[in-house]
Amino acid sequence: MKTKLSILISALFFLPSVLLYSQNISSSAVIKEVWIDNDIIFNNAEGIEVHIVVEVHNHINREGQVAFLFFLEDISPLKDYNGEYVSINGQVFTSTKFRADSAADTKTVVVFIPYKEMHVQGANVNLKCLAIVYDYQGRQIAMSDYIDFTVEENYSSDDIDEEEYFSEDDYDEQDFLDEDSDIE
Repeated sequence: MKTKLSILISALFFLPSVLLYSQNISSSAVIKEVWIDNDIIFNNAEGIEVHIVVEVHNHINREGQVAFLFFLEDISPLKDYNGEYVSINGQVFTSTKFRADSAADTKTVVVFIPYKEMHVQGANVNLKCLAIVYDYQGRQIAMSDYIDFTVEENYSSDDIDEEEYFSEDDYDEQDFLDEDSDIE
């Protein structure tokens, strides 16, 4: 009887420390694969789907986010002109949330972005995309390499100032998502 009581008392003192420790374990992620499918029709718009396969660790039942930033071929930010798919610094951007179901969960996330939201001038424009994974606290836990793709047709808006569009801009990578972004 004394042994069962000792085990119960030990468990009551030990369990809270295990739970506290598990809450402080940092989330991590490994991007397994990223690819882009061109010429996708979604809601009567033609565009691309960006796919990412990410393995997330220590993120059980928590919401994370995958953000996609778009760049010109020279890695200067692709500017947004209508505020539809835009980061806080004016770059073409989209994101989506995901939820991990286990301690080590592999998620496939897909987002669609219409060609017209890339505001490219001309045909056969080479662009790049960068994927960044954030944990439930908004900390960056993984980032892809640049993914190259080409917009083959002219989907631009008539109101883009071509000179402004292709000019250099001060770009602070820290600012693209929000003021609390943890990109280094």
